[in-house]
Amino acid sequence: MATELPPELCSQIALYVALPDLPAFTLVCKRAAEAGVPVLYRHILFSPRTPRSVAVRLFATLAANKELASLAKSLSIDWEPLPLRDCQQGSDDQRLLLTNLKNTLNLMTNLEFLLLSRQVDLNVLDHDICLPSLTRLDAAFEPPATFLSQHAAQLLDFRCIPEDLDSQSTRICVPINFTSLQHLSTTVDIAESLLKNDQCNPQLRSMVLHAKVRNIAFPSCPFYTLLAEKCALLQSLCLVDWAPPAYNDESLPPAAPHHGLRTLGLYLTYCYCVADMTCPHGAFVWEGFVGAVAPVFPNIEVLQYPCAPEFGGVEDREHLPSHMSLTTWKAPEGYAKHLPRLHTVRLGNGLVYSRNEGGEFTLAHAGEPLEPPFIGIPRPLHPWVRN
Repeated sequence: MATELPPELCSQIALYVALPDLPAFTLVCKRAAEAGVPVLYRHILFSPRTPRSVAVRLFATLAANKELASLAKSLSIDWEPLPLRDCQQGSDDQRLLLTNLKNTLNLMTNLEFLLLSRQVDLNVLDHDICLPSLTRLDAAFEPPATFLSQHAAQLLDFRCIPEDLDSQSTRICVPINFTSLQHLSTTVDIAESLLKNDQCNPQLRSMVLHAKVRNIAFPSCPFYTLLAEKCALLQSLCLVDWAPPAYNDESLPPAAPHHGLRTLGLYLTYCYCVADMTCPHGAFVWEGFVGAVAPVFPNIEVLQYPCAPEFGGVEDREHLPSHMSLTTWKAPEGYAKHLPRLHTVRLGNGLVYSRNEGGEFTLAHAGEPLEPPFIGIPRPLHPWVRN
C-alpha cells in the first residue's frame, strides 16, 4: 500500500507514472494523491489533437482552485483551426475557454513557461494578467506591448514568430526593457524594432532570426552592424530563410563584424535543391553562403543546421540518405577555408562532424536531432503533452 511508503518515495514513484495513468494513481490513497497531484498539474501541455472541451473543463477546475493552479510550471496551448463543421461548437468552446483561461492565468503564480498558438485570442494577455515567475514566453503572434512591458525584466527566453511571416509590420513599437533576456527567437523586423530601442540592453547569448520576407544578405546588410553594436555578448545565431549572397547590395559598405559569435546556424525551409550537401552542387552553394558570412562573423567555430528539415531524426531511416553517414565528408573543408576556426559541423538530423588534426572533417557521432528553430514545446516536456 502507498500509505506504508515514505512520502519521499511516493513522490519519486509519481514522477515515473505515465501521464494517462496519473489520475488513477492519485486515487489510490491520500499519500498517492499528495504525491501525484503536483505532478499531474505541473505541465499543462495541449497539442493540436487535444479536444478543446477537455481544456474548457480543466481550466474551469483550475479557475476555481487557486492551490491547483499554483502547481503549474508549464502551460502550452497549441491548436490548429477547427474544421468548418465544428466552427459553431468551437466558437462556444473558445469563448468559454478564454474566460476560464484568463481567470486561471492570474492564479498560476509559479508558471515559468507559456506557449500560445495563433488560435488563442491575444486579448487573453491583457494588462490585468501578471505571471510573476514567467521566464520563457513562446507566442505565434505579437503579444500586447503592455503585457511585454510588465514581464520584460524577468523574461530569459522570448520567442515570438507570427504565423503570417509575409507581413512586415510590427506592433512592438513602444520601449520594452528586456534587461535579463538571454535568448530571442523572432523575425528580423521585431528584432530590429527591439534592438533600436535605447532602453533595450539585452544580455543576449543566443538568437534565432526569421527573415523570409527581408533582404538580410551578407555581408553588407546594416542589420548586422546593429547586431554587433547592441549584442556584443551574443555567442550563437541561427538564421532562417535568409537571402542568398546574390541579393547583397554592393552599394552599401560592409557591415561591422561581430567577433564574439562562435556558433552559426543556417536553416532553409523553402529551398531543397541544396539539401544534399554531399553532392558537388550542394557543397558549392553552401560554400558560397559560408564565404559571404565570413567577413561578418569571422570567428565561427560551430556550424549548425546546414541541411534541409525533411531529413528528420537519425532514427527516421526513410528520410536519412545512406550517404549522409559517410565517415569522411569533404564539404566542410571548403567552409574551413573561409572560417579558419571552424572545428564542428552539426547537421539537423543529429550527425556531428569534427575536424581532426589533419584538417579533415570526420563523423564524430550521431546524437539527438537539433531542436527546430521555431516556437514549440521543449523536447524534454514532450511526454507530458495531453493528446
